[in-house]
Amino acid sequence: MRAASVLLMAAVFGGVTLSVFWLGTVRAPPTAFYAVAIIMAGALFEQRGAAAMVVLSALAVFGLIGAENAGWMPEPDYRTGITQGVTYAAVFVWVGYLIYRAYGATRRALADLRQADTRLQSVITAMSAGVLVLDTGGRVTACNAGAERLLGKPAGQIVGQLCMDLCADAIRADGSRLPHAEHPAARTLNTGEPQQSPPIGVLRPDGAHLVENKRAHKERQDA
Repeated sequence: MRAASVLLMAAVFGGVTLSVFWLGTVRAPPTAFYAVAIIMAGALFEQRGAAAMVVLSALAVFGLIGAENAGWMPEPDYRTGITQGVTYAAVFVWVGYLIYRAYGATRRALADLRQADTRLQSVITAMSAGVLVLDTGGRVTACNAGAERLLGKPAGQIVGQLCMDLCADAIRADGSRLPHAEHPAARTLNTGEPQQSPPIGVLRPDGAHLVENKRAHKERQDA
């Protein structure tokens, strides 16, 4: 994958350079496509890729200006000078800077999100009450030791399962069956509102019904 990305960038950079060369002047519109190459390098190789392409693009522009003024390129309708090279180099640096800032902000946001998830997991693990974390489809993404105790199963048999499947045999305190639609988790997933129910019995693998109070709260909507 990385080799293919390098070849793609080499083809784009070479294509832009050759196009400008055969048109005879860096004032030609294809020169602006170096900026596209910088964006692509940033997308494929992040900040280092964008920085490397900024340097290569600036060097290419100054090299093409030198070749044009030395008469090595086809004769254009007008000549270029150092001013055009500095202008293009400044544009490339600005595009690279924007990419650098964007990646920096993204990395900081991801680091903050990972840190928040770590703190949340620590809190859930420390709680004595059973906690199940569900995605918007009702599938368990995390649980704590309290949930393992209540359900009588290890985390490996809980995470990834649908909550409604784990609670398929739930009963009310009076022993009657609890319909799925009335389960607190189902109500929260459907309405987005926090729920607190009367004591509910959960059937464990050993055949015992463990009665507990259940609460459901929707923390955030996944994209």
